[in-house]
Amino acid sequence: MVHVLRVPKSSLMPIAFAVALAACRQTPISRHGPPQQAIVSRNYPRPMRELRAAILEQYQKPDGTRPEMFRVLVISEQPPPGFSPDWLAAYVDPGGYFEPYRRLTLAEQANDLVLREATEDRYWLSEYEANGRPVRFHCALIIHFIERSPTTTEVQVFELVPTVWVGEKWAMSREGPGFGRYHDIRFVEPTVRERVAVLDLVSATAAGGGKR
Repeated sequence: MVHVLRVPKSSLMPIAFAVALAACRQTPISRHGPPQQAIVSRNYPRPMRELRAAILEQYQKPDGTRPEMFRVLVISEQPPPGFSPDWLAAYVDPGGYFEPYRRLTLAEQANDLVLREATEDRYWLSEYEANGRPVRFHCALIIHFIERSPTTTEVQVFELVPTVWVGEKWAMSREGPGFGRYHDIRFVEPTVRERVAVLDLVSATAAGGGKR
């Protein structure tokens, strides 16, 4: 819920100054996890199309023991239903970690899979903290397949628009004069934990979680 405070115009200047000052003092956030990696990948002794089909089959089976993000994110083709082939062009990319994927041709992306939550409003805990406490995290992920040989597939995992929900903040109202309390959502660099978790899921599938 957004709380909006209406104020007389004569009071806007000092309040605006206070809000701007608060914005400059925003809560610092930090990532606590494995060292950052530009590319997270593994090779699997399975044909590419066979491995891809097994992942699709296994992921869509309900499993309450999986990490929370896998109970939030839904799997689909790349691009997801209803999206154009250039749907990735305008997304924010802190640190440029998604750029290698954006440089791939559409043909190179054609077999990939996407894990996403359509509302972009469901979060889980990951590597980021503020004031020594975990903050809620959200991202989509792309599973990229590279056919290294007829029997070997490399899988790379990319995070799309990783964000954290730090808390609430005062900001100018979006609905006219006044101020409101809004979610403090920030773009961040990708986590390693989420990308490795996807590879672990792929490894379990490759080891026998899907049909051979």
